[in-house]
Formats: sequence, C-alpha cells, structure tokens
Amino acid sequence: MKKSPRRNLKHYSDEQLLAMVSGRVAGWQSAFSEISGRHHGYLYRRCLQRLGQAADVEDVIQEVNFSVYRYAATFRQESTFKTWLTRIADNQCNSYSRRQEKYYVVEHLSDLIVLYEYSVCRVTHDIGSIELKDDIASLMAVLSLSQKEILFLRYWEELSVQEISQILGIGLSAVKMRIKRAIACCTEHYLNNDLKVA
Repeated sequence: MKKSPRRNLKHYSDEQLLAMVSGRVAGWQSAFSEISGRHHGYLYRRCLQRLGQAADVEDVIQEVNFSVYRYAATFRQESTFKTWLTRIADNQCNSYSRRQEKYYVVEHLSDLIVLYEYSVCRVTHDIGSIELKDDIASLMAVLSLSQKEILFLRYWEELSVQEISQILGIGLSAVKMRIKRAIACCTEHYLNNDLKVA
C-alpha cells in the first residue's frame, strides 16, 4: 500500500496552517509547530520591545503560542493572521506587565505595612535602620487615613474585596477604586523618593 506523500508545510499559508490546527486534522501538530516557529523571531522582537527584559520574553511567547492553539477556531480571517497574532502578543505582554507590577508593588507594600504595624505597636523587634524607619514614616505620611485602612485590610489582613466592602459599608467598585488610588499614591511616592525596602 502506498503511503501518502508527506506535506511540505513550509509552502502553506499561515491561515491554512491555522485551519489545520483549528480542525485538528491529520498533521495539525506539525502545522502548529510550523506556524509557531515561523513567527518566533517576530514575536521575540515584538515582546522584547514591549517588555524590555529578554528574560521575560520566552515565558510570554509560550503564553502567546498557547493562546493561538486554544483560540485557533475563533480566527475569522477578518484580518491577517499576523495582525491577529500581534494583538494576542500585545495583550499577553500587557497582562504580564500588570502581574509583574502588582507583585512588585504588593511585595513592597507588604514589607512597609508590616514594619509600620511593628512601629505603631512599639514591638521590640529590630525593624531595621533609622533610614528605613524614616522611609516608612515618609510613605505613611502621604497616605490618608482611608488609604492606610484599605491597604491594611487588603494586604495585611488579606481580606477579599467583598469582605472589605462589608466591613467599610461601601460598594465593591468603591473598594477597588480606593485600593487602586492608594497603590498609585504609594508607587508614585516610592519611585519619586527611591525608598529602600529590605
């Protein structure tokens, strides 16, 4: 029995390859490998431009490729595949940047809030240098009472937005807005004054 000739996928268009992946037809894995490899260089440059750190790029590209695999059936050819791919890449870069910013801010806020609570309660633990205490006092001084309260409940007590809403008697959107504004205030002050948190 004669074997079917092997397809030379290099001659297939992006849209043809994506249709194979979407339909899970014979050879779709090879089609997915071909389309991923074909655009890897472009994705690398695009993501590097947006993220600025080479170490982050490959992780994001993996997420992009997974999205292509997962949502292949949603491609309607209203634009070119490359345009569709670029939108996915940009969205993944934005999501990654937001996650990194959140971890960065929360990490430092957690440190500051913990140290601030130690200081307020006059616990005898060694909480660092005079310079560090000054940094904490400086940051706390720029926050309003409601901002201190909202950050304490969210990041120290680790309460959900719903729980904070019930405690403070305000709506969910108001809780989210207060958290957002408090973090923005902290971040601006932190960056402008180059605070050093151990």
